[in-house]
Amino acid sequence: MAARMPSKTHTLLAGLLIFLAQCPAQATEDFDLDWGRIKDPRIRETLYDLYDQSYFSGIVRLVTNRNYIDLGAEKDIGNLLLSTLYLGYGMPDRAQDVLLDLSDRGVGSELQNRLWFYLSKYYFQQGNLAKARTSIQQVRGALNGDLENDNLALQAELLSQEDKFEEAARVLRKVEGDSARALFARYNLGILLLRTGNSEDGIRALRQVAQIQSLDPAIIALVEQANLALGSYYLRNNEPNEAKKPLLQIRLESPLAPKALLGMGWSYAAADNYKSALVAWGELLKYSVSDPAVLEGYLASGYAYNKLTAVNQALDQYEKSSVIMKTELRRIDSIIESVKDGMLLDRVLDNAPLSEAGWFGEMTALPEIPAQSYLVDFFATHQFQEAYKDYRDLRYLANQLQEWTTAMEKYSGMSITFRESYMNRIVTQQTKIAKLLGTSKAFVQQITIEYLTQQKNILGENLKQARFQMAQILDQAGHEPQ
Repeated sequence: MAARMPSKTHTLLAGLLIFLAQCPAQATEDFDLDWGRIKDPRIRETLYDLYDQSYFSGIVRLVTNRNYIDLGAEKDIGNLLLSTLYLGYGMPDRAQDVLLDLSDRGVGSELQNRLWFYLSKYYFQQGNLAKARTSIQQVRGALNGDLENDNLALQAELLSQEDKFEEAARVLRKVEGDSARALFARYNLGILLLRTGNSEDGIRALRQVAQIQSLDPAIIALVEQANLALGSYYLRNNEPNEAKKPLLQIRLESPLAPKALLGMGWSYAAADNYKSALVAWGELLKYSVSDPAVLEGYLASGYAYNKLTAVNQALDQYEKSSVIMKTELRRIDSIIESVKDGMLLDRVLDNAPLSEAGWFGEMTALPEIPAQSYLVDFFATHQFQEAYKDYRDLRYLANQLQEWTTAMEKYSGMSITFRESYMNRIVTQQTKIAKLLGTSKAFVQQITIEYLTQQKNILGENLKQARFQMAQILDQAGHEPQ
């Protein structure tokens, strides 16, 4: 099987078995923690800000109260609430400072444990693995409810980042229940077991996930990911007939359909059934060429025609793929220029709402842009989402400062000295934020261009392979390449 497969396609299928350790998206309602009965009206008022996701307003309100008003017996609850608001708004270091102060004073609670977990998850998403490990070590005992499964999954993710796959698998075996999060952990367990050579248990874990019946879109996506992982495993281990069964379970409208159809074609090709392989790859070629699997499909189709000694069809397919790839290379170059001159990213970034959404406020909808097919997967990555949040929050702060400036100008009951001092502070902060906005936009521009360059390199490699195959066929037929 592997010997017949073009190297790029083999690399693609091998890549499907990478460890996908992302938990389902954190829901804002997870911050609806059990705060108990809060008596102080000033803390209750800030609690409403938390539930309303008005994290910035809550921070301003609670910091003001904490600095100028004695919150009495409920001061520690107020501090936990402040830590939650800091984290919700995306200020993990401030949240950590509050939690460390509580720990130093011997204050401990299940609520505090949950906040340490959230803090660890935030750092993990930011790519700060050292702080993520330090934070999760502060969790004392098991968390309540399904959050314990999230805690175990995060521990496993951190262990996997250190290549401690066997330890990570042991942690994931502790996950219980049949919730979406538990199923996700079972999927990750299956992948880990395959990576550590325990194929029998790994396949069993993946099959348990693949057989789930659900109408929940998140679970359907997970079921299809498990089927794709099973099909890819069987292909890599020269069991093409076994590979077909899970791959056939993936819907044609699924985002994973191109990879599944590519795998289906190779499962037929492994049995020298190239006509059936061409049927699968023909269906694959109906999808967008921005998907690397589709580019692989063009090369694979030419390969199949050549195996059927249909030399003219093979040459036509390679020629067609070359034309498409050249066109797409020019298109990517055009997209990169649009990113460099700022027009494309302005439409994306300036579409961000002027709200205080913080950590949970991920981009959920895209404006219409010409590069959408190439960038939609990139926009869904943690790297882009975190950069997007930073830019959006800076825009919100810039807008907030402008509103405060306007309010100050209208307020008459204030001394000239205090007004000038306050206005000078606002101007200083506006200057800093303007500079940070420029830096933030430049960073988004940089990572977008890097991603597009990677896509361009993939296209370039596929184009080289198409030309090489054409030259080889012509050479075998005794013709000079064009």
